[in-house]
Amino acid sequence: MRRTAATQAAAKGWAYARCGLPGKVLKAADWPAAPVAGDDVRVRLLCAPILAHDVQMIMGTYGGYKAEKYPAVAGTEGVGEVVEAGPASSVKKGAKVAFLKQNTGTWATEAVVQSGHVFDVSGLGIADDELALLSVYAAAVVMAAEYGDVKGQTCWVLGSDLALGAALTSALKAKKAKVVTVGEHSAGNDFTVDALASATQLPAPKFIFNGLGGKALRIATDNAAEEATVITYDNASREPMDVAGTRAVLNGLQMRSFWYKRWLETSSAAEKEAVFKEAAALAKSGPVKKKLFPFTDFAAAFDSVYGSPTVPVVSMAI
Repeated sequence: MRRTAATQAAAKGWAYARCGLPGKVLKAADWPAAPVAGDDVRVRLLCAPILAHDVQMIMGTYGGYKAEKYPAVAGTEGVGEVVEAGPASSVKKGAKVAFLKQNTGTWATEAVVQSGHVFDVSGLGIADDELALLSVYAAAVVMAAEYGDVKGQTCWVLGSDLALGAALTSALKAKKAKVVTVGEHSAGNDFTVDALASATQLPAPKFIFNGLGGKALRIATDNAAEEATVITYDNASREPMDVAGTRAVLNGLQMRSFWYKRWLETSSAAEKEAVFKEAAALAKSGPVKKKLFPFTDFAAAFDSVYGSPTVPVVSMAI
């Protein structure tokens, strides 16, 4: 017998009734299962990561981008299996999918969304915990190709111990770029920000992938090559975007930015498919450090996101 909204088991997860500090507003909750109709699909979540912009969404500081209504289920990324599909759905029951709409609410056992807001990733051949981070790898793939030919060029990655920075480092190396990594932690990086400040004879970057801002960006632009390009994808330091003015004026410094959400909204289905295939290949090399937590240890998973380069990924099985 096909389950209806009345017979479908209640969903469980973490929700918030207003924006604020996660420790104050984020609560464990359960709610009646939403009905499936039209082009909807019911997705049983398999894994979902806890990323910095998830925290920013809860706080209401993610570039003015907030939940569409409250209470809101938290979480923006994840992977799941379609367990029910509406009659007009473009995705079939049984498909493994990633989410294309970033305010879906993935910190839950299930989500009901329009089929156009998920993408079938059944054939990518990587584990669920890597599929949960597919957006990170996809963003890295796009950034490494979007702003010019990086082959043989010196590229500085500011924030290389962030999830996206780590994936980007691997994507650039795959394209034969000469990569200099700068992070807040010494392990695995060429420089910490403090060490960068005292370094001499630094290689002039043609591309600066900026995830830190602040002092690191100032030093990078101070050493930039002629007509270098700065691509900002984050500002983890929360300090001003301090750019060397002389370089910007005299050397033709170009300032660009990348936001994954904008790429999702403007790219075609064919472009997404090509990028996700390349992202899956990148994920197999495992450049992003992660730790898997069970559903019952969500609080510990959430606590581990602060001050660590390791991404917590929660298994949504209960």
